[in-house]
Amino acid sequence: MNANLVCSDNIKKVLSEIVSARKIKLDTSAAIHLVEKGSPIPESGVSVLFDPGNLDEFINFLDYLHPSSSKSKSLEVLIGKKDNAFEVLKPDIIYFFISDGNYVYGQTENRKYEINKKLYELETILTQKGFVRVNKSYIVNILKINEIVPWFGGRLLLTFKGKTDEIQVSRHYVNHFKEFLGL
Repeated sequence: MNANLVCSDNIKKVLSEIVSARKIKLDTSAAIHLVEKGSPIPESGVSVLFDPGNLDEFINFLDYLHPSSSKSKSLEVLIGKKDNAFEVLKPDIIYFFISDGNYVYGQTENRKYEINKKLYELETILTQKGFVRVNKSYIVNILKINEIVPWFGGRLLLTFKGKTDEIQVSRHYVNHFKEFLGL
């Protein structure tokens, strides 16, 4: 399938990668136009408006539009927001996800990105990539853990490679965490 992407330059690269990952070829002469809200709408063809502030909805639409793309394909990358810019992130660079109020953040080695997904969604879709829930607010990447220390009250304390962050595995999640690691 071919589509024309009409959007601002600051998100064009990210959206191009998202669209291409779903095997949708970008073509300026295509009859289907994917148009960012606020951009000029082409006079011919069918235009689909999307809000760049809600990229999850746009990605779900693309998956619906092109059902032959596998669901796991769409999870090869995440969209992270830092300041007012979006960045494509591979899950393997994320150390952990944290839920803080109504927001979820992904922490890399040096930066913290806002992720437009719920923590339970990330837990479900990233389990096969080595992410596991350790308490009600955190999901961690086991490949980024440096040390697992027994802690007070049957809990565990996790330290990370190259970071000073320490995260507790709550008693409620200790057995699941140990099973996940095969302990």
